Amino acid sequence: MNQLTKHLVDGILNEDKKEIVALYAGGFKPPTAGHFQVVEEALDNYPEIDKFIVFVGSGVRDGIEQAESILTWEIYQNYLPMKVEITPAKKPAIAEVYSYAKSNPEKTIYWILGARDGDEGDLSDISTRTKSIDKAEDKYNNVEVKIITTPNASMSGTNARKALIANDKEAFFKFIPAKVKEKEEIFNILKPAQTEQLTEHSMGDSIDLEAQIDRLTQHMIDKGYNIEPLPSLEFIDDDHANAGDFLGKTAYYDPNAQAIVLYTHGRHPKDIARSYAHEMIHHIQNLEGRLGDLTTTNTHEDDKLNDLEAEANLKGTMTFRNWTDSLDEGIDD
Repeated sequence: MNQLTKHLVDGILNEDKKEIVALYAGGFKPPTAGHFQVVEEALDNYPEIDKFIVFVGSGVRDGIEQAESILTWEIYQNYLPMKVEITPAKKPAIAEVYSYAKSNPEKTIYWILGARDGDEGDLSDISTRTKSIDKAEDKYNNVEVKIITTPNASMSGTNARKALIANDKEAFFKFIPAKVKEKEEIFNILKPAQTEQLTEHSMGDSIDLEAQIDRLTQHMIDKGYNIEPLPSLEFIDDDHANAGDFLGKTAYYDPNAQAIVLYTHGRHPKDIARSYAHEMIHHIQNLEGRLGDLTTTNTHEDDKLNDLEAEANLKGTMTFRNWTDSLDEGIDD
């Protein structure tokens, strides 16, 4: 084959080759050596990856916010290939993956999921998160699930946060990748967010709210709810005045932005997730074109609004109850 022919053949092959994008989504509060290892091993195992996107969740865990997690990932980025991008998530992690896959059908998507060796909870969570991929192959036929197993079962965000709260640098440094030199800088990025938490009690600190909302969202998808495109999600964690007001907000849905806002300060995670289920019913109503002509937020002034709220209360509560019952009974939805 002469050089001209080879050039033409290579050009045709490159045109036919789909871009391969790896997606790794989670809360990462904070990003640990385990998360870093998942990225490294995924890139080693699948050198064909063209772009690797890390979606960082918007929730707050023990005072660690999205911005601090992103700053930590950006330090890690210095030790990773240029193809790794750090992106703030505007939706629950699972929603970001599905949304990206649906919006980019021409690309091959590698959904990267980490599991700690011997941790059955991680494997169960992966099974729940990826259920729609198996059930709707025609819808997500460009997605391939790639599971990366790491050996250290104690390498968790919860344990890293415990070290931060205890102000134990040496213990915390064990949760940072060994090759990363900026351990002190990372500690200082994350530690200030912990100081206030030592003086107040946060309900459900050991519960990963974002992961539970992901699972509830998956439950609604599996049950055939009309919720796509999924809404964006924002947590407001520090509105003390609102939390101290008997008539303060717990959550709301913005139909124009297709966004759910959840107020979390002082609330039990189960109650917050229940509010999410309620607002998701409003999202369905909006997608069905039933929210467009409302002129008031007072249910006494508009019978239609009253009916919509009654529907959201009933369906949201029952959806949440059915989901939690399935968890209690170990039902595989």
